[in-house]
Amino acid sequence: MGTCGLTETNTNAQELLNAYTDQEAEQHAREVGVPPRPNETISEIDARGAFIRQPNAFIQPFGDKEGDLKAEAGRYSIYWATGCNWSNRPVIVRDLLGLQGVIKDQRTTHTGETNVYGHGFGDQPGHRDAATGAYFLSEFYKRANPDFKGRATTPTFVDIIEKKAVNNDYHRLTNYLEVQFRPFQPKDAPDLYPKKFRKEIDEFNDWLFPHVNNGH
Repeated sequence: MGTCGLTETNTNAQELLNAYTDQEAEQHAREVGVPPRPNETISEIDARGAFIRQPNAFIQPFGDKEGDLKAEAGRYSIYWATGCNWSNRPVIVRDLLGLQGVIKDQRTTHTGETNVYGHGFGDQPGHRDAATGAYFLSEFYKRANPDFKGRATTPTFVDIIEKKAVNNDYHRLTNYLEVQFRPFQPKDAPDLYPKKFRKEIDEFNDWLFPHVNNGH
């Protein structure tokens, strides 16, 4: 796409986002039956005033065991947010591994003027996801677990055929791309998770998250 086309597309997307009102978001929420997104600065603060992040809701791994998620081309999409470093990571890894034609991605935006309902698709026509028709990321969580009461977060792997969230374990998502989706990678794809270093990588990541990534 040429520069002019890209500029026109971005301008149109921004106009769509600017036109997304709280009233419209509330109407969509009533239509699909999703509640407002919990406020983590209220619901995830303990008695000492410390932030206690909610656990990941969907941690079923990709693998070969019974019940594991199965790597499959064209079935999954990464739903991510520009301002979330954790959700940028699987998209970057997906691209480095040459899996763009295997795993789709969809960037989320705020919803309405004040983002009461969390991640949505405000820059898309009709303010809904083109692949699934969803207005909110939380719809995929509700479909996967009707009793889920927490925050829908990015990144989330969504089964776009069944239109439900399947994994939001941002600690491990890139590992699944590197290992379980290896058969779909081109032969010259880099090995970002070498077998001989996996023990050390896992140990370091297990330390890094609570002490640095989540430390702030």
